[in-house]
Amino acid sequence: MKLYTHKILYLLVVLLTSYGCATAQKVERYSVGALNDNRVVYALPQTILYMQVTSEVAREIPGELSLYAERYLGTSNAVMEPALKYHLKGIELGARGVANEELRFSIDFRKNSTATNVSLTDDGVLVGINLQEEVVLPKPIDVRSNELKWEELPEIKFPLEYIQATTAAAKAKILADNIYRIRESRDLVVSGESEQPFADGKALEIAVKRLDNEEATYSRQFNGARQTQEIVQLADHLSATEEGRHVVARFSTREGLLPADDLRGEPIYLEIKVVEQSAPLDEKEQKRLERRLSKGIVYCVPGMVQATITYRGQVLERREVPVAQLGNLEALDMILFNTKGRTTSVELYPMNGGLKKVQEINL
Repeated sequence: MKLYTHKILYLLVVLLTSYGCATAQKVERYSVGALNDNRVVYALPQTILYMQVTSEVAREIPGELSLYAERYLGTSNAVMEPALKYHLKGIELGARGVANEELRFSIDFRKNSTATNVSLTDDGVLVGINLQEEVVLPKPIDVRSNELKWEELPEIKFPLEYIQATTAAAKAKILADNIYRIRESRDLVVSGESEQPFADGKALEIAVKRLDNEEATYSRQFNGARQTQEIVQLADHLSATEEGRHVVARFSTREGLLPADDLRGEPIYLEIKVVEQSAPLDEKEQKRLERRLSKGIVYCVPGMVQATITYRGQVLERREVPVAQLGNLEALDMILFNTKGRTTSVELYPMNGGLKKVQEINL
């Protein structure tokens, strides 16, 4: 997610300051028709959840001589058919914020404000004012690609007699004999009985490694190959406020992460339990709140939910998550930005609109 930083000269100063509005300034609910060139709009976020599902994917490739693996090499687990197999390694639950279209506000600017540097997300959510450090916005991060990219298997250099053989049975016999000769040569090298002398231990090590590689390459024709890689798949836009247990995705050992309605996979459950929620205000309290909101920069005091992820009856993650939609609105007094000789920095949590840090800074 991009982060936009606006540097506003004194005429645009106060505007986006989602954390403070001078008493003489007016903060209103966002209305496009009411806006003029002397105002800037910011939004408070709504909280959504996402899951990052980490899987190990195994690719199985049969060898051309897999039917002869047990007969010639005594292998009972040779790969017989091509396959992709997914193994669930873990699930990470995260939260991020998106602009709540019902909670957009506009601020009149004044030239005496020190709120000259305002940071917004690309959809207009206020992140901070006069921030001195770069803000890293929480979001689903998948540095590894979901696209499976497999390495090419090493080319096999077969002996001439193998190439000239006309049947699979003959090829299997020839290649098995070569494997046994390689094993015998390696035993002689390791035991020191080889006719070829080695200058030192390093030369011996190189010789053994070369024989190991030759055996592994030939054996692949019988046993097949197994390759693995790790991927991260994403389930996004999960509700943070819908209480109860719900199927939010599914997981298949053949397909990996699947949508909740794809019955090829087993269900992944997300259970939401509200831990803290703002109480409704009576009429007098609501009016007092509206007065505060009209004279300051609006922010959120989030509620809290407990989110639990389960799969196959096992709890994979449980954590408490602050949620903007379950909280209440408050405002910072613009006096923070109108005190001569002082500059205030304010940072918000972009996931839930809550106050993270308010401090005086030196410019």
